[in-house]
Amino acid sequence: RFRERSCRARRCRGELGSRIQFVNLTTGADSYLWSFSDGTTSTEAEPLKNFAPGAAAYSVKLVAYNQSGCSDSTIKANIITSIPPPIANFFISPSPQITVPDYTFSFNNITLDNIKYTYQWDLADGSFAATRDIIDHKYADTGHYPVRLVVLDNNTGCPDTIIKMAVIGGYPGYLYVPNAFYPNSVRNEFRIFKPVGKGLQDYRLQVFDGWGKLLFETTELDAAGSPVAGWDGTFKGQPMQQDAYAWRIVAHFRSGKEWDGMSYGYKVDGQKGITFGTFTLFR
Repeated sequence: RFRERSCRARRCRGELGSRIQFVNLTTGADSYLWSFSDGTTSTEAEPLKNFAPGAAAYSVKLVAYNQSGCSDSTIKANIITSIPPPIANFFISPSPQITVPDYTFSFNNITLDNIKYTYQWDLADGSFAATRDIIDHKYADTGHYPVRLVVLDNNTGCPDTIIKMAVIGGYPGYLYVPNAFYPNSVRNEFRIFKPVGKGLQDYRLQVFDGWGKLLFETTELDAAGSPVAGWDGTFKGQPMQQDAYAWRIVAHFRSGKEWDGMSYGYKVDGQKGITFGTFTLFR
């Protein structure tokens, strides 16, 4: 008979169920027959065995033989316990794709609820959360956001990950005009007179002095439909004096809507804003 007839099991994680590496502690043997309670067998000395996922317990029998034909066996009852891993899943409301002016999604977790599970969200805009659900998350812009949920079973250390795409389409369609600028400012955005916008199809900005002379004009937009150029406070290379100047803009958005002007906070609902006005150049 063999002095040592036991074995021990080490669990490894795999994509399909649990992969178990069996370590044979038998001495004086030349061949082996492993029998598993799922109906499979192996003649390897130390088999690496994959068990199907799901809640189950597995027994293992090992028969060892030497060259004289002697054999001995041992059975480990229910030595392997298979615990189903988490299966991460969520749905996106109101739908996976929305259009502006709506920028808000909720991400509803439909993973099997388990007190041993923790959740890690990556919302693809620099935001993260560890709650079960995400309610009313607002994005800053249009685009495609790959939202990732990782569910971790803290009892087994097994994680599962799912990624779904949240899409905000359409054209934001906004345009704002500043009322002052300062060429000597330490902040770049204050050094030129440049409207801020996005989603423009066409755009023409004109700047005039107090006598109606055209000092600056641009129609340049980038790929996002945002104004590119601004007035730096000079005319033919010479700096203009501190004073009030006039602007005029004609613009249309990619949605086909005409820009109805600036309100500066005092436009009454239903009324159009102004498409021309004044601003101050400070020196």
